[in-house]
Amino acid sequence: MPTNNLTGPVHKALRWFMCDVLVQTGSLDVTRRDEVERTLNLVARLLGVLRAPEPGLRAAMAELLNAGTSERGARAAALYRELAAFVGKELLRLDAAEADLPAAAGDGVAAALHRRQRLALLDGAEVDEMIGWMADALTPQELSTLLEDLHAAASPALHAHGLAKPGRRLSAERWQRLALPCPMAAAA
Repeated sequence: MPTNNLTGPVHKALRWFMCDVLVQTGSLDVTRRDEVERTLNLVARLLGVLRAPEPGLRAAMAELLNAGTSERGARAAALYRELAAFVGKELLRLDAAEADLPAAAGDGVAAALHRRQRLALLDGAEVDEMIGWMADALTPQELSTLLEDLHAAASPALHAHGLAKPGRRLSAERWQRLALPCPMAAAA
């Protein structure tokens, strides 16, 4: 994956997020209303992030939310099938988008500058969400590169905010592996 391009890491994080939501939806305990609501909120967040209206999926979500206890199993299975089909289409879409990128899109000083300019446009909440997904999806080396770019592009406060998220989210072992390629992470 080219390190000077945000498309690869963003798509990798989206793939992780989609698969995580799909697994959580497939293993939903339909007897627990709070878990049903949490999972539906997660599916809604995924659709929001992908800017996908998906009326069939939203209808399946509403049916599950409004289903009685005895109907929830069938409604959850229907939602899972709808979501699996949606995730399959999105995975193919991401693959096609990456295939359309020029081979040199991730190489060179101009690409690094462009990536850092894009990172500089993010606010604290956007950095928090982006780093949250990427902390789980990227290798320590990929995440280290992203954090270095954030350091170069953002204010010191925003960079510190970006470092705090993986620090809270990652295990001590994974945080240490991140700190090895990224001296800044060791200081956070």
